[in-house]
Amino acid sequence: PQRLTPVALLLSAGVLMSSGLAIMLTEQLWLFYLGCAVLSFGAALATPAYQLLLNDKLADGAGAGWLAASHTLGYGLCALLVPLASKTGVSIALIVTALFAAVLFTIVSACIWHYRTIK
Repeated sequence: PQRLTPVALLLSAGVLMSSGLAIMLTEQLWLFYLGCAVLSFGAALATPAYQLLLNDKLADGAGAGWLAASHTLGYGLCALLVPLASKTGVSIALIVTALFAAVLFTIVSACIWHYRTIK
C-alpha cells in the first residue's frame, strides 16, 4: 500500500537529494559516501512520485514515453559530464550545480503541493 501521496514523495525526494548533495560538499571521504547514499534515497523516491503525477495527466503510453526519454537524456548527459569532471577537476562545481538543481526541484515540488491544496 502506498503510504505517501505523490507530492509528499516529491517533497521528501527534494529534501533528501538536497541534503545528500550538501553532505557531499564536505571534505571527509566517509561523509561524501554518506551524502551519496542520502542522494540515492532521494532519487529513488522521486521516480515513482513523478511517474504517478505524470500518469494523472497523460495516457499511460505517452507518460511512459516521456519518462523513458527524459531518463535516457539524463543518463547521456551524466555520462558526458564524467570525463569533464575527471579531466578538469571541477567535481565540486558539478556538485554545487546539482545542489542548486535539487533545491529548484524542491521549490517546484512545494509549488505543486501548494497548487494541489488550494485547488
